[in-house]
Amino acid sequence: MIQIKTGFLSPSNRDPLYFIKRDLVAGAVVELGGARALVIDDDPDVRALLCFALDQQGIHASEAEDGQSALALLEADRFDVLITDVCLPPPMNGIETVRRARKLSPTLRSLFISGAAPATQDHPILDDFVSKPFKIDEVVGCLLELWFRKAPLA
Repeated sequence: MIQIKTGFLSPSNRDPLYFIKRDLVAGAVVELGGARALVIDDDPDVRALLCFALDQQGIHASEAEDGQSALALLEADRFDVLITDVCLPPPMNGIETVRRARKLSPTLRSLFISGAAPATQDHPILDDFVSKPFKIDEVVGCLLELWFRKAPLA
C-alpha cells in the first residue's frame, strides 16, 4: 500500500530520490512501506539486485523466474506492481504474463525491463518501461510515477 502524507520534503534528509519525489508530489511525503512488488526475471542476479534495492526502499519484493511461477504467486497473494523482463523464457513472455495477471487484478501496474526488446507496454496508464542496464533510482522513480498515475476503473 502506498501512502501519501501531508508534509514537505527536505533535501537535508539525504534521500537519493528526493528530487523525483518532490517533482511527483509537489510537497507531499511518499511512504513506500508496505508496497508489494513481484520481480520476474530469468536472471537470478537481476532478481536479487532488484529485490534487495526495493527492500531498501521499503517495498516488499518477491521474485519469480518465469511467467508461470509468477502467476502462481499472484493467485496466492496480492501485489501492487509487477517488474518483469519482457523476454521471459517460453511459454509466456513478460507481456503475456502481465495480460494474464490483469485477469486476476485488472488495475495491476507493471514495469517492463529489457536489455534487448524495444520500449514495451500493454496499457498506457498502468505500464512503464526501463532499459537494462538501469540505475536503481530510475526503477524506483518509475514505480513512483506508476503509483501516481490515475488508474482506470476495473
